[in-house]
Amino acid sequence: MTNHEGLYAFSRPKSFDAILRAPFDRAIISALLFFSAAVAPSLLSQSLSKEYLRLGGRVVAVESFSFSVTPDPPTSVLGADNQQTFTASRTANWSVTSGGTIAPGAGLSTTLTVANPIPNGLLSLTVTATEQGGSGSKSIIVPLMTPVSISGAVTTLNPGGQAQYSANIPVTWELSPASAGTVSPASTAANALTVVTIFNNPPGSPAVVTLTARDARAATDSRFQNNTATRNIGIQYCGPPTAT
Repeated sequence: MTNHEGLYAFSRPKSFDAILRAPFDRAIISALLFFSAAVAPSLLSQSLSKEYLRLGGRVVAVESFSFSVTPDPPTSVLGADNQQTFTASRTANWSVTSGGTIAPGAGLSTTLTVANPIPNGLLSLTVTATEQGGSGSKSIIVPLMTPVSISGAVTTLNPGGQAQYSANIPVTWELSPASAGTVSPASTAANALTVVTIFNNPPGSPAVVTLTARDARAATDSRFQNNTATRNIGIQYCGPPTAT
């Protein structure tokens, strides 16, 4: 329509306040606001983070890509057929060095299974994530546990007797009770010999002593503390001569 000056005039649309007067419309808008508040943080957490840099008179937004993997370090030492599940903060591709298998090969989480027989030492799990043109990778070192085993045929000794033993991996040795004898050297490399010597104790001393070999890595990593093997050694004491 036109006013008296010949100019066009338009009626103003309803204000936003007028729209909100309807109870039904208010319910819809409240639901949308609630959905946005609940979903937006989740969507933002999956997106690339931004850092702002000043270049001369301009401020430039730079997107950075990062992600994490848990648990790191692993919560346990893995032995033959042992498993551990790892989870990434982003959808990732997973790969592992020889000695283990993973399934699935892609996703937020995967399960690592150690091969049997297991290799000595460490296994490396590699995680690679790619999203929105950004990428990153992470390597997790998984310690592997080779069960300790003791070699040595002697199971019985006389007082003053000696016997040699070895273990399949580097170990430390101890004799219990310690008053019954000695074990030397107290630590050995894989397949190296140690010597057990029984003291010349009088009759009445322990009839059996226990030789324990413990994974040498237990000295610096408590996760290996229970990786042990034992060997019981009987002691044959001679009594006084009998009258004939």
